[in-house]
Amino acid sequence: MRRSTLFLSVVCGLWSVVLLLGCSQPLETQAEQVLQKDPSFSGAWEKKQVIRSEIASLQAQFDAVKTDLDGKIKELRDQLGAQEKEFQAKVQTLQAKMAPERDQVGQLKKDLESQLKQTQDQFRQADKEIRQLENQIQQPAQGGADTNASAEQELKNQLARLAVQRQELKLQIKKLEEEIRLRKQQARLLVSW
Repeated sequence: MRRSTLFLSVVCGLWSVVLLLGCSQPLETQAEQVLQKDPSFSGAWEKKQVIRSEIASLQAQFDAVKTDLDGKIKELRDQLGAQEKEFQAKVQTLQAKMAPERDQVGQLKKDLESQLKQTQDQFRQADKEIRQLENQIQQPAQGGADTNASAEQELKNQLARLAVQRQELKLQIKKLEEEIRLRKQQARLLVSW
């Protein structure tokens, strides 16, 4: 078994050497050697030469067309790039026309937010004063009954006025928050394309 494997290895090795040496010769030289041994192969060889010549001609035509088209493609890409830059410049110019409206909406939103903050501060202050008045009303007053009743009534009146003021401030806060949401929505609409 070992001898047959060794024999096959040697035969394959020699065959590879023969093939490599045969392939290393130019195609024309190999063709001459084959034609000397078998002249009937000349028809097939000549047909191959004609076809190879036609393929080379087609390759040259294709290369010329490809070079021409590659040049046109580059030119078109350059034109497209220039058109895109021009388009972007025009779009920016047109979009810039909306800047005053965007700025106006933005400023209005800032003003409303500032007003909201002030109103919320007023609401917190009114809420604080209400709690203080409620604590004062709950504490027993010192002095006479008439003075106590009068002072308590005055505190209750203040408490009622502050409660109304707080409710008005609460409604004003809601209104301002809705107005701010509206301005934010307007701002988004003005910047979206």
